[in-house]
Amino acid sequence: MPYINRNKKIKEKPTQYKHEGNQGSKYYNTTLWYNLRNRYIKEHPFCEKCLEEGRVKLAEEVHHKTEFLSGQTDEDRWQLLLDEDNLQSLCSDCHHKIHNEKRKNLKPPTS
Repeated sequence: MPYINRNKKIKEKPTQYKHEGNQGSKYYNTTLWYNLRNRYIKEHPFCEKCLEEGRVKLAEEVHHKTEFLSGQTDEDRWQLLLDEDNLQSLCSDCHHKIHNEKRKNLKPPTS
């Protein structure tokens, strides 16, 4: 298993979250999400998809397995946003792959 020196300070650059016309920014730009995201990525520092495929790559992003904006009520959305079982550490390549596949599946077939 690779070793990570957790004592080394890593400069974190602030992330601007822009999801589908800023719908998600109300939730993402909160201290609750920011703290959960940082704690989760420190506890799961490697991309979970890459590990499944036998590669070791540092995670850069935290992904929601079930999109939190799919919640019917504001309470449902908060529950999905902050549920650690709904989170996954990913490298940016895997994160983009997942979202590109979702977008492809949402597009109607062209004839």
